Amino acid sequence: MPSSRSTARIGFRALNAADLGMLAQWLADPRNSAHWGGSGETDALEDHLTDHRVAQWIVTRDGTDVAYIQDYDIHAYQDHPLAALPKGARGIDTFIGQSSWMGAGLGPSYLALHVQCLFDSDVPALGIDPDNVRSHDLAARLEATIDPMAPPPYLPDVVTYRVRTAGSV
Repeated sequence: MPSSRSTARIGFRALNAADLGMLAQWLADPRNSAHWGGSGETDALEDHLTDHRVAQWIVTRDGTDVAYIQDYDIHAYQDHPLAALPKGARGIDTFIGQSSWMGAGLGPSYLALHVQCLFDSDVPALGIDPDNVRSHDLAARLEATIDPMAPPPYLPDVVTYRVRTAGSV
């Protein structure tokens, strides 16, 4: 995957160490800290900077940093909940930086673009495990036309997760 890419108003650039302060501020937002563990999560994100299994991106809109998205090799983690997906599948985690940026179509826009970029890079399948309390994330993923798939039986607390295989886009 290239180190940066963009289209129209939405772009992606590789996360770097200089972004960690901004991410800590975003993660302090109660909406993000409820799922991501708060600003302390930046240590894990920093560790991922050198982890070949994880690609981390800052989403930009008209040149302004607005969101974080990561994609990772599902099969690089032992007993991953999405391991039923084919080899080469990627998992996606994401959040919008500030609550004020929500509700204007940002999530569906960048998620659809990121999904398409991954499929264009020959990723065979993608999995997203949304926290069912974060209905705005689920709505964004649905709008990004990611098809529903039943949750695995060993994750009874997961209401659903979303996946689309390459070729069905």
